[in-house]
Amino acid sequence: MVSVNTIIVAGHLGAEPEERRTVAGKLVCNFRIATNRWDTKAEAEVADWHNVVVFDRQAESCVKFLHKGSAVLIEGRLSSNHWDGQDGKKNTRWEIIASRVTFLGTPRGAEAKAGPPGPSGQRDPSGFAPEAVPF
Repeated sequence: MVSVNTIIVAGHLGAEPEERRTVAGKLVCNFRIATNRWDTKAEAEVADWHNVVVFDRQAESCVKFLHKGSAVLIEGRLSSNHWDGQDGKKNTRWEIIASRVTFLGTPRGAEAKAGPPGPSGQRDPSGFAPEAVPF
């Protein structure tokens, strides 16, 4: 049987990306993005949060150009990490291991960081306000 593990999500960063290096010196960038959906029980829009891991050259670009509120499209695969906590409970963390990160625009108020607008004159077509992110 053939199996497929592919995910594509588009959303906004909830905080500044974090960078670190592996023992071998490889650059890793971690960040969380929010995607919105309609919750019929709550009769409101709610956010789902996704952990994203990016490596090497793409990680360099993410660290340099992404900020809280940045809009991105992530293509990659799902990965789960399992561990036993100090309290003895079993824990699981799902991550998207990115194969491609597409920058979709800049958040409002980030024009100074992002540089001039593109040929269309628009900076962020979604109108997203980073101050709306809960943390």
